[in-house]
Amino acid sequence: MEKEKLFETSTVYTAERYRKFGEFHLRSTVKWSRILLWLCAAFLAVFTTVMLVRGGLHPGYAALCYILAVVFVLLPWLIQWMTRRQIETAAQSAEGMTDRCEFYGDYFVETNDEGQTTAFYPRLWRAVETEDCFYLYLDRSTAAVVEKGSFLQGDVSSFRQFLEEKLGDRFRSDVSAGV
Repeated sequence: MEKEKLFETSTVYTAERYRKFGEFHLRSTVKWSRILLWLCAAFLAVFTTVMLVRGGLHPGYAALCYILAVVFVLLPWLIQWMTRRQIETAAQSAEGMTDRCEFYGDYFVETNDEGQTTAFYPRLWRAVETEDCFYLYLDRSTAAVVEKGSFLQGDVSSFRQFLEEKLGDRFRSDVSAGV
């Protein structure tokens, strides 16, 4: 393994920083499932109405189908509400935690109050750049947060170029996300 340290960061978590990550992650993960559920609800409602008008569906079954369509519409909001409650609880416990990352040619090491993680770039799920930080996703739900103002070694533009080279299409800049 390559041992020359290329970048080093130290991010101190605040409840607000954790909330921002939680909201960003929630928006990016729930978006497609919400659209899919709404399309299912619309199809179910239209199909039920057509079958009811044609006389091919018992009114009791039609009522159940309409209730199911409403559930499909409301389910994303319920999931978001529950997730936001979890984010708020986690944000309070993350307050003051320091996350230190050291980046080498083939991997990076993240150290915080919970322990140490080594992640190889080919195994990262993706990385996203926002207005004020980078999210390095270890998997679909876990990410290292690197604030742009937290560089102890290296700089933001070199780090962005480094991620583009290492991750290719798994890196995207979402600076307009406002997070």
